[in-house]
Amino acid sequence: MTLNKQAPGKQAFARLSLGVCAGALALLAFAHCGKNPIEATKGGGGSEAVALVGAFEYPDHRPAIAASVRLRPRLFLSDTAGAGATAPLPGSVSGGTIIDAVTDNTGAFRMDSVKRGDYFLEIKDSASRGLLIPCTLTGDSSEVKLASAALQPTGSVTGSIVAPEGFAGRTYVQVYGLDRQVKTDSATGKFNLGDLPQGTYTLRAVYSAPAVDPREIDSVNSVSDSSTDIGAVRLASFENENYAAWPQSRLIYINTTASGANVAGNVADFPLLVRLDKNNFDFSQSRGLGRDIRFADAKGKRLRYEVERWDSAGSVAELWVRLDRVNGNSNSQFITMHWGLAGAEDLTDSRQVFGADAGYAGVWHLNEDAPDTLSADLYKDAVGYDPAADRVASANRDGVIAHGASFNGSDYITVPVANPLLQPIAMVTVSAWMRAARTASLGGTLLSMGDTYNLRVNPGGTGRFSYYDGTTVRGVETPASVNLLDSAWHQLAATFGDGVMSIYVDGKFSAKVGVKDAFDYRFWPAFVIGRHGNRKPGYDFYGNLDQVEVSGDVSRSADWIKLTFENERIGSKLTELRP
Repeated sequence: MTLNKQAPGKQAFARLSLGVCAGALALLAFAHCGKNPIEATKGGGGSEAVALVGAFEYPDHRPAIAASVRLRPRLFLSDTAGAGATAPLPGSVSGGTIIDAVTDNTGAFRMDSVKRGDYFLEIKDSASRGLLIPCTLTGDSSEVKLASAALQPTGSVTGSIVAPEGFAGRTYVQVYGLDRQVKTDSATGKFNLGDLPQGTYTLRAVYSAPAVDPREIDSVNSVSDSSTDIGAVRLASFENENYAAWPQSRLIYINTTASGANVAGNVADFPLLVRLDKNNFDFSQSRGLGRDIRFADAKGKRLRYEVERWDSAGSVAELWVRLDRVNGNSNSQFITMHWGLAGAEDLTDSRQVFGADAGYAGVWHLNEDAPDTLSADLYKDAVGYDPAADRVASANRDGVIAHGASFNGSDYITVPVANPLLQPIAMVTVSAWMRAARTASLGGTLLSMGDTYNLRVNPGGTGRFSYYDGTTVRGVETPASVNLLDSAWHQLAATFGDGVMSIYVDGKFSAKVGVKDAFDYRFWPAFVIGRHGNRKPGYDFYGNLDQVEVSGDVSRSADWIKLTFENERIGSKLTELRP
């Protein structure tokens, strides 16, 4: 098996996040239920593991006997056995539990030693009847029991994958979270994924030639006893594109001198923010959603990018470009933006910009919105691993980069932690943009990894970063002269590593303390934005947040922190578009 951790887009299913599972039918969780006689036939354990038990039936209430029960991590991809492009993105992380079981003569099953995380539970019998249950296991309960659910006839998904010209190979279609993949027809590119339980899936089309980029197809619905045709999906080869064919181009200069960002040192592997508006870009020349946008450095190297927002009607866009290096104290460095090629495929990919190989553990742009407060996986993690669940009622969308999220004291965003990089041992860097005028009684939490580390604004307006070492909560605070509660946007950042814990305000060093201990993760493991990570009252956030970032096992440099602030702030002087 290959655990491939390229992440799919937002899943369109409801999912509970307190150690339970959810699906098309209501499922309930109970702690410490009686032992079920069915054991998993194979599986693995780990720390803070739980038992998962349940029973299934048919609509006429007969027990679903001898049905297969397969548990896979939400980002699991089956091995295509030879397709070169199945390797994960550089630095991708792995984890989770793989278990297969079979229901007994009462329709019941049991899986022991399941690590916490996000999963798909697939139940299927020999007569093509099944059930899909997306699960989030937090470890709050030692045992999670599912309410009885009924198997329904499965469905199928069909379509075709069109490979780029000039390549010889085979195309495979995989399903995230299921141990399932099919080859496309060598002549027509058509495929048929049969026996899919009703639900919403993300598919991945992957070509056997590594130079051809995989492509993901989000929100694909399998309907019971029906077939869904997704039509034709085209693949492209990013590394083989010829930018000379793009009719439009413009230079983007990067200024780190005193007249620009004023950063003296070089910064490696950096995500550069490019802002477009009606004053520096003609949106009528580009395809909708920025599908045709491309970037290259001064030597012509193609640069990976992400489109965070593209609003042609409003003539505004924000894009991120991954650079090998930003030169310090320089105003001669430039990259080239290309656009205007008809038929160019959309190759935006946040994981190629905020990659785990660059040290990122989680990046939430908070650019999404929903009409309710219960949308699972609404806020996309740009690293591609941990989408965050919506618990925000406020309709205010103000942000520093495109949109942000507003919190009214009872709002919060929760991330069921599956990414081990969010739980580093000896190093971490955190940052977030905030705008607030007050806090709750004890402060306002920007971000919190359980009760282990958190970034907060105090009631008096100072900033604080603290961590738990297993015995004591230790922290560093900004001087009393700092006031973050002035209703203006501020970036608060902190680093931990190499015996020092430091805090920064608006890109500038503010304070530090010496440390000698590592993190201790014995408390509730969820990562939470906008309130205390262990649900303690009095630390709720009031105001707006944007661009929440965590780098795991990395203590970023002072130049990195300053460049990040200067890059992202409103009115930045770091970049300039020239003809």
